[in-house]
Amino acid sequence: MSELVVAAALAKIATELGSIKGDPGPTGEKGPKGDIGDKGDKGPKGDKGPKGDIGPKGSDGKKGDIGLQGEGGVSVSKIESDSIDGSLTFNLSDGTSQTVSLPISKVENGKGKGSHIVLHRGATSVSDLTDVFTNSISNGQALIWNTTNNRFEPGSVSGGGGSGIALTDLSVGAEASASGDGSISYNNSTGVFTYTPPDFSSKLANLSEDTTPQLGGNLDLNDNDIVTTSNADIDLDPNGSGVTVFKGNATRGAGQFKLNCENNSHGVTIKGPPHSASASYTLTLPNNDGDADQVLKTNGSGTLSWVAQSGGGSGGGVTVYSTIDDLPLAGVTEGSMALVDSTDRLYIFSDSGWYNIALVNTTPSISGANSSYNLAVNGSATVVTIVASDPEGLPITYSLASDTSGNVATVVQGTGANTNVFTITPSTNTAHAGTFSLTFRATDGVNIASAASSFTLQFSVDNSKYTTALVTSVGANNAVNNSFDDASTNNHTVTANGNVTQNSFSPYRGGGYSVYFDGTVGDYLQAHDSSLQLGSGDFTVELWIWPDGTSLATNAGIYTNAVESSGTGGSIRILIDGADETTLKVMADTSTLITSASGAITVNKWNHVALVRSGSGSNNMTLYVNGSSSGTATNTTDWNQAYALLGTNIFSSTHYPWKGYIRDARVVSGTAIVPPSGGPTAPLTAVTNTKLLTCHLPYIADGSTENNTVTVNGDTVPEPFSPYDYNEYSASSNGGSIHFDGTGDYLAMSGNTTTLGTGDFTIECWVYRTATGGTWQGLIGQRSHGVTDATMYVVGVHSTGYAYIYSTAHHVVSSAGTVPIGRWTHVAVTRESGTMRIYINGIKKDSGSVTNNFTYQPLSIGANANGTEPFIGIISDARVVGGTAIYTANDETANIPTAPLTAVSGTNMLVSGTDAGIIDKSQSAKTITLYGDAKSSTTQTKFLSSSMYFDGTGDYIQANNSDIGNFGTGAFTAEGWFYLTASPSNYISVAGTRTSGSSQAGWVMAISASDFYIYSGAFVASKGSAISSNTWYHWAYTRDASGNHRLYLNGTQIGSTSTLSRNYTDDNFTIAAKYDGTELFTGYQSDVRFTKGLARYTAADETSNIPSSALQA
Repeated sequence: MSELVVAAALAKIATELGSIKGDPGPTGEKGPKGDIGDKGDKGPKGDKGPKGDIGPKGSDGKKGDIGLQGEGGVSVSKIESDSIDGSLTFNLSDGTSQTVSLPISKVENGKGKGSHIVLHRGATSVSDLTDVFTNSISNGQALIWNTTNNRFEPGSVSGGGGSGIALTDLSVGAEASASGDGSISYNNSTGVFTYTPPDFSSKLANLSEDTTPQLGGNLDLNDNDIVTTSNADIDLDPNGSGVTVFKGNATRGAGQFKLNCENNSHGVTIKGPPHSASASYTLTLPNNDGDADQVLKTNGSGTLSWVAQSGGGSGGGVTVYSTIDDLPLAGVTEGSMALVDSTDRLYIFSDSGWYNIALVNTTPSISGANSSYNLAVNGSATVVTIVASDPEGLPITYSLASDTSGNVATVVQGTGANTNVFTITPSTNTAHAGTFSLTFRATDGVNIASAASSFTLQFSVDNSKYTTALVTSVGANNAVNNSFDDASTNNHTVTANGNVTQNSFSPYRGGGYSVYFDGTVGDYLQAHDSSLQLGSGDFTVELWIWPDGTSLATNAGIYTNAVESSGTGGSIRILIDGADETTLKVMADTSTLITSASGAITVNKWNHVALVRSGSGSNNMTLYVNGSSSGTATNTTDWNQAYALLGTNIFSSTHYPWKGYIRDARVVSGTAIVPPSGGPTAPLTAVTNTKLLTCHLPYIADGSTENNTVTVNGDTVPEPFSPYDYNEYSASSNGGSIHFDGTGDYLAMSGNTTTLGTGDFTIECWVYRTATGGTWQGLIGQRSHGVTDATMYVVGVHSTGYAYIYSTAHHVVSSAGTVPIGRWTHVAVTRESGTMRIYINGIKKDSGSVTNNFTYQPLSIGANANGTEPFIGIISDARVVGGTAIYTANDETANIPTAPLTAVSGTNMLVSGTDAGIIDKSQSAKTITLYGDAKSSTTQTKFLSSSMYFDGTGDYIQANNSDIGNFGTGAFTAEGWFYLTASPSNYISVAGTRTSGSSQAGWVMAISASDFYIYSGAFVASKGSAISSNTWYHWAYTRDASGNHRLYLNGTQIGSTSTLSRNYTDDNFTIAAKYDGTELFTGYQSDVRFTKGLARYTAADETSNIPSSALQA
């Protein structure tokens, strides 16, 4: 047993020491080729391998015999030697020992340089090692096991046929230090070798002692790795001018190396050129990492540098330029390409310059067509020129992809070079009014571009200029006038409190406005500026007037250019004879230049008056009435007064006021404008040399580019009355408004989405005050009454007529009187970068730094957030916009809204008052009040989708405006449709204007159980028989210019014509009841229209003229 242990110990020594690499020794001499050794004995059991996969279950084997008990094992406890050339003694753990001869070459300085010891791995017992060592070994040789002689013999490492392990640089002797593990130490005193088990880490550390190891031949790693365990680099450093070469061979081709990813799962192989290249070359990398989007470019000699991305071709790389102007014209190689960033297009250079490289097979661009057009009612053509281009330069073909014009218009495409021109000529037949669409097409033969446009032909409603009311239903079933919508994307729920209501009255009225002068002293307009001097050349002074037939003082003033006390000093005046209001005069200072014929002016009618001076010849001054001459004069006076007064004549300190309406008062200095026959048919505009244009807006101002200040004296106010016919009402074009009576009326918004914070904002609305009201009146705000909080605000108006915004103070305010009673006023508060401004009709009135953080949520219109400090009047287009200051300049008059506001980006709230069920389409009635359960109904209708329904128990409607029913002594028409649901047992009222039962200044149309009649302090006309129920009737009451009264039922005059003298000045327009809410009507009504100044029905039989469709305003 001890022999086996010694043999195993020798094998272990050989194995462990064989793994220790010493310094390389000199190359030994080549030994003779050894004999083929015998098959070695079975080697010792190897190290335990990794656990293999579980194999399939085998068959049960036979149970073996019980073996004998083995002897106790022993191990080597110590290895000793008594001389350097002696033997090794193995001391065993059982107390015995074995000695083996171990010849070793001479030891120098403690290290056996070039010596090797080979121990046979296959030794299994001491007896196997008998005589295994030779007694001599030359320097550089190794002991090789000879299977024939069964012993170790000297020889080269590669020569023997046996198997063994070579130990190089065996450390022995005292000088070698016995402290290292895995060494055999020799003690000179005792002559004993001592073996210490190896510590490989220390032995590996000894390898670093040689910093320049030399292979001396090829290094075959045999598919193993060269690694470093200390995070250090592994350098390949050729000596001198040498290079690191990655060789190729016939199998793998050219030399190559591979750069793997961090997981060694894939990588990039860099490979040399093929043998066929027949040449070697050098590539030199740049000295930096380049810029974004750059690529490497060679200089032709192998040196690489960073350049812009190349487009290929002989022209070289593509350089990016900011604009076309940056493209170089000199020093550019033909074929060079460039990318221009501003056009995002690619260009290529030739000898003649840069060429644009077009995209291939792209769609042409198309332009020139607006989204919508309004066609002229006089038949004038609209021309649309389509412009299209193809990026590839292909020719364009134009056509119409669709045409739905029908009889509304004629559409003609141009020919030849003008095939892109389309002429749309509208019909002049009012029956052809309508809307159609055209789709214009442009194609390059492959791709098609198109543009669609809509065209509207809408004729103004004939004689709509005379309509002062058209009350009808436009709502759905059961619609009323106190249900409001928020048009912003927040879509707040709007709660109406009190009697707040809405109607169509708005600053965007289709027919526009005129200014009313009440005939009292001090009631006039005045402008003062040097631009108003007429001078000695051409000029035009024109305006529309409506005299109401009231007797006035002689020489009542319509226009004068001076304010004087003596009546002299270069003044010129247009006056009217106050006795009959039908005769005009033109006076120069105290002299009369022109007097028209009596009757030139028609009372209770619109008349266009113009004074024109043209040239310096005879009769160079002409007075025109409705486009016809009413007198001439020769005049070359230099009119140097710098005033324009309207509605009065100040002469010798005495005022001579005029009563009636004025529209489109225009002063043009330097141009003579002859008016058309009958007068202008469209509102006047500020043509060249216009110095004043007023009495045409919903407020009073100068609409010329001079922007002169127009001072209002007295209670002169704009009224919804105009000499121009206008189009049918639509909410989107003409807007609406909200009425507050000052007794608990306000609108409350729901939700918490109206916070303005500290940023920019715009708060705006149109305001029409109807009374003085309380000291403070809220328009739009989030502030509760009595609370001072920097997070709250309210935009309001003071009883003295100034506007303000209040939070912790009155931050910005306008001056007193800037928000007057009886006129539309646009009020806007904005904040831009901390600067708050307040505007009145587009003019900045105040500004200041306000940085309050407005976060309080509840929002109200018409009062404070809790309904206190109520407003009395009308509000239109209440809008709050967060994030944008819409008005910032000192003068924003050009940006005052002229059409209903929309929900622009950032709109927090927009309430316009366009959601009423029953409205006045003429937009003359300032309020429409529904009493009881009056509402829209679809149960019985005439021409519209709904009608006004009254159940006979407190239901009626009242409309308020002095211009509706004050027909005076002139011509008029009142008409409508009614449908009784039951025959009356007593008197019921259809419509009227009376303010009392005995009034002769108003009238009422009524029905009794046996009659249908008109009454005005006396019977004007009557039917004399009962009215049937459950059928529609058209009724009309007219008076012509001669004072003849007529009553019509379904187009047939009933009763006799009356010449009763009446001056109708009452204005209590009531539908379905008497003035006091009694004599209630039961049933349906539709299209109740008042016409002032025109009798629409005058013949005894007007059945052919009764309306066959819904009435228009």
